[in-house]
Amino acid sequence: MILTICINTVAVALSMCFCSFMEWFVHGPLMHGKLATKFLRGTHEDHHRPASYKSEEHSVRLPWWAPVVMLMPVAILTSIVGWFISHWEVAVLSILTSLCYYTAYQYVHMCLHERPDGVKKRWIKSTKWFARRDMTHRIHHAHEVDFDRPVNLGILTSFWDRFIGTYRSSEATKREVLC
Repeated sequence: MILTICINTVAVALSMCFCSFMEWFVHGPLMHGKLATKFLRGTHEDHHRPASYKSEEHSVRLPWWAPVVMLMPVAILTSIVGWFISHWEVAVLSILTSLCYYTAYQYVHMCLHERPDGVKKRWIKSTKWFARRDMTHRIHHAHEVDFDRPVNLGILTSFWDRFIGTYRSSEATKREVLC
């Protein structure tokens, strides 16, 4: 019983970490970087148009296939692990964790792009965590930041940005703009 709880807890934690990395990887190398296809890059460049950051018509919804891209690696990997360790609940928990992560990503990204004077008052916008995420996302969209050298790619966390070196603080951005 205790072993099963430990295995399931580790599965959820690793799934969160993997989803966070996938968020960084898809947004960075696949949408901004050298691995970007013409379609992905074009769609994402539209998302980065300066006038559209907080406009009504600005679209932040991901395409229908985005959850598949995020969930397929998790489903395949955890099914194999679950089979090897004879714990199929690992796969189920990991897929559910990934779905929750993806849903949270979509919600937070939508809130980041809503106009401040909009009619929707969302509780999440009053948190310190959201204020930090909003600042890093604004830096990501700023004119001064080169589209080919993206920074602050994470929406829900800046862990991978800090670990891989794509994090830029507001102080660093102010210094760069002033020079």
